[in-house]
Amino acid sequence: SSSSSSTSADDSSKNKKKTKSTPKKVKDPESTKTTIISLSSSKEYKRQRAKLNNKIPIISRTVPLGIFKNEEEMTSTVWELENPTNLVQNWMEQKSDNVMTVTEQIKDPFGCIMWPGSILASQIMSSQMKDLDKTVLILGAGTGVEAQAAALLGAKKVIATDVNELSLQLLKYGAEKLGLDKVIESQEFDIFSTNPLPKADLIVAADIMYNEELANQLGERILEILSLQKDYILQNQIMNDEGSDNIQSNSTPFYPRIIVRTE
Repeated sequence: SSSSSSTSADDSSKNKKKTKSTPKKVKDPESTKTTIISLSSSKEYKRQRAKLNNKIPIISRTVPLGIFKNEEEMTSTVWELENPTNLVQNWMEQKSDNVMTVTEQIKDPFGCIMWPGSILASQIMSSQMKDLDKTVLILGAGTGVEAQAAALLGAKKVIATDVNELSLQLLKYGAEKLGLDKVIESQEFDIFSTNPLPKADLIVAADIMYNEELANQLGERILEILSLQKDYILQNQIMNDEGSDNIQSNSTPFYPRIIVRTE
């Protein structure tokens, strides 16, 4: 009896473990393909170090995208500044002087590290878009997670834009390392400019509404997108009211808001 009970407990434990690690499947009713979205990955990836332009210390970050193709999880390997603290501090001090225009203020260093909203935006591209054989425009591309994901998902061209030239250099470096530079084109673009958006079939923006000015201007750009009758994916994450000091100790500090429009 005790042996039977032990066996039953072992089986139950195995079943629980299996259930916990089983990813969620999302089936496209108009396609024979199945996209599997996993919320996390336990696999660890070794980070590599290099010097951008032979002088700026950078470090790699391999990001599991939670998108499976032929039972293999797709990953994005981007490159970040190894020591962004001083750059961020300098930008914050300049910003507090109130001597810069709004357009100059958004040329910030935050795109020099990876933000989690880019992973969710990549998953939306995979699960919501039936055919990614198109030109994809990324606004605020940063280090390039969404750009790499779009290229891996079959985009014929990816226009990755950012206002920060250093971010674009990091993005280009990562694309070249993965052999995606023939698909991914980096381009400096300021959403506050009067220039029209680069031509594309799908526009993606993730984690770029972190101040009121940016949010309002992105709203203006969304009106432009709607007038062009293009598809867009907008993903933003909002920090809780307890402040950034509590972010690292809080297991759920972000609350994602997603707007998806498809024709």
